[in-house]
Parts: sequence; structure tokens; C-alpha cells
Amino acid sequence: MTTPASYLRLTLLLTALAAGSLLHAETFEELSAAINATAGRQMDLINQGRERSERLARELAGGTHDTPEMKETRARIQRLRAELAEAEQTLKNQFEALPGFRDEVRKAREEQAEVKQLDARRQELLNRRRALLDKTKPAADKPQATP
Repeated sequence: MTTPASYLRLTLLLTALAAGSLLHAETFEELSAAINATAGRQMDLINQGRERSERLARELAGGTHDTPEMKETRARIQRLRAELAEAEQTLKNQFEALPGFRDEVRKAREEQAEVKQLDARRQELLNRRRALLDKTKPAADKPQATP
């Protein structure tokens, strides 16, 4: 037996189904347009955010708006960086002084020095070859000096 309450529930269910089907009645073009509009807004916000972040980073790095507290913080950062660099150098020296690595460190330094010498020699040879090519070029290939 059906009661008025069950008719009411059935009516609400049918109304909800009809409303749901209306929500899904969008066309492909409408959905595509909505997707494109959403993606466009998203890209605009991403670009604006990136530009703003870059501008703020430049302003922060520039230090032109620093308060006295900010200037002290920057000075502290510089002191800490110098202290860190000094500590890193100390650690490197301590490592290189270890008996098991002294010979390898010496050999690495010798090889680096030889690489520098070879680079200088290579540059010299390149310059000499360039000069030799310049001498042997036909006159038509050489740039003419303008009077």
C-alpha cells in the first residue's frame, strides 16, 4: 500500500534525478569552453604569482628597503657564511692531512698543475696555428682595412 509519504519520497527522488540529468546535459563545447576558461585563469594566476615572486625576490636581494633589524640580519648572514667557509676550509685541510690521503692529495695537485700547463701550451699552439692560417689566406679572404 502506498502512503502519501511514499508518494512524496518518490516525487523527490524523481525530481532529484531530473535535476541531475539537467546538470549533465551540458554540451561538449560548453564543457570545453569551461575547461579552457579555467585553464586560462589558472595560467594567468601562475604567471602573476611567478612574476610577483621574482619581483619580491629582487627587492629582498636588493636590500633597498631594509630596516635596521634587516641590516643586522644580513650582516649576521655574512658573518655566518664567512665562518662556514672557514670551517669548510679547515675540514678540507684536516682531511688532506690524513696519512691515507696525503699522497693522493699531492698527486691531485700535481695533476691540476700539469693540466694548467697543458692548457697554456694548447692556447699557445692554437694562437700560432691561427697566425699561420692568417698568413696563408689569399688576399681576397682577408678583411680589407678601411682608410
